[in-house]
Amino acid sequence: MCFSLGDIAVLDPEQRIIDEATFDENWLVYGPAGTGKTILALKRVERMNRMLPNETTLFVSRSKVLAQWVRSAAVEIGIGASIKTYDQFFWWFVKDRIKGDSEIDRDPPTLDDGAFDWDQIVPLLEVAYTAKPDWAKINLVLDEAQDLPLGFFDACKWMCNRVFILMDENQKTDFWDDSKRSEIAQRLGIDPVHQRLLKVNHRNPLEIKSLSETFFDGDVGELAEIPKDPKDRLKLEAAPLIRWLPLNDENARRDQIDQIISYCHDQPTATVCVVSPGKNDIRDLRDRIEEYAGHDIRLQAKPDWTVRSYVAKMSVPANLDMCAPGVIVSNSINFKGSEFRAVFLIDWDKSSETSASMYTTITRAKGRIEVLAENSEISKGKIRGIFEKALNEQLITEVEAG
Repeated sequence: MCFSLGDIAVLDPEQRIIDEATFDENWLVYGPAGTGKTILALKRVERMNRMLPNETTLFVSRSKVLAQWVRSAAVEIGIGASIKTYDQFFWWFVKDRIKGDSEIDRDPPTLDDGAFDWDQIVPLLEVAYTAKPDWAKINLVLDEAQDLPLGFFDACKWMCNRVFILMDENQKTDFWDDSKRSEIAQRLGIDPVHQRLLKVNHRNPLEIKSLSETFFDGDVGELAEIPKDPKDRLKLEAAPLIRWLPLNDENARRDQIDQIISYCHDQPTATVCVVSPGKNDIRDLRDRIEEYAGHDIRLQAKPDWTVRSYVAKMSVPANLDMCAPGVIVSNSINFKGSEFRAVFLIDWDKSSETSASMYTTITRAKGRIEVLAENSEISKGKIRGIFEKALNEQLITEVEAG
């Protein structure tokens, strides 16, 4: 399950203020992982659809996987929402709104890498709008907006009536051009009164939140707090762990997968994320998990339990249900905004991930985070280097498997 109807219906005071924000201004909401930004984004789309039925409101993110995950969540909790990626949205807009009246529709300018060239597009949008000022502007709810290029926000002034932005500068990536909160606010004229900080982490138990913060390199004043009422805090399934597996080239991968299947056997309704930094290993890892799971009678008795995978920059399969019980295998860059009962890190001794990527990866876990690594001096040196601060602060423990 992604999140429950209760997550949508019961908001804390800081979330409720934002949910009830007026429609006459652009808004910018920011906060660390787990503070409910994506839930608020869905709530905002649902509320705008209900209150502004004659206008078009869209949920937009840059990540294909986040968009698919939100589609699954919207279906699960019964919210009707039109959800698009950033690229899908712009192509939809020029086809649906401009409709051949501009060279943008025929051939939107792009850069050498194929990305939209907003420096050229924005003036063309202005010309097109001047020629056709009655086109129906739309309302945008932008999740993970730090991943979008600044030029896109300039374009929003010509495409949008209202923009509701949710972002976390601490989850930037080397994968896309990033935008800063101050820059976005300046481009869209969002004054401080219409900027709100979310502070309460509703996703991670204290132990996982504390581990993630050893990779946090942002403003410490924006670190999340746990709910004040103990009954509102998530319970930890198991302490964060580095599990050293026997070094055996033939069986090393099998030992890793056995740990994952063992967990799934005990928790067959859980959503599990297996994160590996090696793009070339993703499909092989998926196939082997699926193969080994085929020998587990309990898992085979659950027809909705599946193994899925996604590699960055590939198309997301339409049937990639991000909320179904089972395992999803991918790399950390894909999982902003989403959450899983358990997260397993594999091959992290071969990783070149940044602190921001590690922070994003760890904060996906609602109950369990575990590193599976080979028991070798080389692997131990690299893994201990990555988790040096956490090990020194006793926020993650080590255990050697027999």
